[in-house]
Amino acid sequence: IENYRFDKPFSIVSLLIRLVNKFTFFAKKRDISLLFEPPHYRLLSVYGDKDKMEVVFANIIHNAIKYSHSKRTVYIHTEYFPIEKSIKVDINNFGFGIPLEEKESIFKYSGRSKLKDPRRPIPGEGLGLSISKEIIEAHKGKITVISKRDDREHSIYESNDPREWESFKTSFIITIPIMPYKEDSG
Repeated sequence: IENYRFDKPFSIVSLLIRLVNKFTFFAKKRDISLLFEPPHYRLLSVYGDKDKMEVVFANIIHNAIKYSHSKRTVYIHTEYFPIEKSIKVDINNFGFGIPLEEKESIFKYSGRSKLKDPRRPIPGEGLGLSISKEIIEAHKGKITVISKRDDREHSIYESNDPREWESFKTSFIITIPIMPYKEDSG
């Protein structure tokens, strides 16, 4: 956890608003809308490295726009859980799905789905999600992915025809504790 700063709180909502504004042009260029639903608690703060968390959310939002089909909406929903003392950020898009078997491997270095969109190449090295996961875990948080069509996840063994993987709702869910970070003492 070298080079991380956990000493100052920052507003997760302000960070997301800034990123939505930053990515609006890129989204419009792809004919995609960005919709951010901030929580009722506008000043939700977390202790952590603001710059590193900005890298995480910028990567996930950028990917959501990049992998979404045009004329769709990328939704960003934030929720506060007072009992758990955590914030959940759900970033979802509608596009090419992620097979059930690849839900873990996409978080590994150079981890990209084996399925490719036949209509357009989608550039990337497969590093962003692994770096994002590393940063989130350093903040004692968690990242998961759910990719569904027809309310169920699909296996690559059901079909590896790229046309079968369109119009999936893919959600990246990031949960971050709001309590100050404490180094484990043991």
